[in-house]
Amino acid sequence: MNRNIFAGVLLCLLLGACSTKLAYNYLDWILEWYVADLVNLTEDQEWQLNEALTKELAWHRKQQLPLYIKSLDQLTHAINNGLTLESLQQLYTEQLKGWEQLKQHIAPTMAQLFKTMNESQIEQLLANLEGRNQELEEDYVNKPRNERIEQRQERMVDRIENWTGSLTEAQTQLISEWSQQIRPISTQWIANRRAWQTELGSTIRQYRNTSEFPARIEELFMNDHKYWTESYRTAYHYNLRLSMEMFINLEKQLTDRQRQHLLEDIAVLRKHIEELHNQD
Repeated sequence: MNRNIFAGVLLCLLLGACSTKLAYNYLDWILEWYVADLVNLTEDQEWQLNEALTKELAWHRKQQLPLYIKSLDQLTHAINNGLTLESLQQLYTEQLKGWEQLKQHIAPTMAQLFKTMNESQIEQLLANLEGRNQELEEDYVNKPRNERIEQRQERMVDRIENWTGSLTEAQTQLISEWSQQIRPISTQWIANRRAWQTELGSTIRQYRNTSEFPARIEELFMNDHKYWTESYRTAYHYNLRLSMEMFINLEKQLTDRQRQHLLEDIAVLRKHIEELHNQD
């Protein structure tokens, strides 16, 4: 599942993984990542997926966008009063709950689509997922450690500057230190993906013609963390806390201009999400 350590709005702001189309990114990502971008669908399957996406987007707009707005308000308050570990952990927990609700809500849609797949489509799905794994290994594993650290720093600087404008030398150094302290977990993360994908293929093949198939798919979606090893779980939470602490220290170093830039961008994002929420 999603590799980024921050979910929802917190991920958007802190890891720069969103745009003003945030309202739809998650659903598009899930439906396309699991199926549409990985399998050649029949005309009937495409129609089914489009119908489901329309319904899921309506639910998402009405039920989950208010959670994003609430989180943005909380984040604005936290920035105005100084970020704390408690405030970031609360935002992370709330957005993670929203992510879990989203997975649970779309599981029946995915189960229904998986149920219509023939063996050729299942093989294509699993082969393309493995292709993605190999691409990720090239990007995050099969490079010298120093290069990975440098790229991690560059990505983070770019993401943060999208929200604050240019960073100072001291701020860039703070990110450099964070990048060097992050524990490498990409190899384990990809192994987790492979384990989950193997189980997905087995579940589709073994249960898609049974009454328990929808429940099996929901369980697979909701319990993806069971494929985490203990060492991966430990490193994941270490990196999560380290990242939060870096953002807290970075927020303390923001100039007045950077802080204004950040708050104005959050306000614009909030307005766009509110407009999407109010659409009929």
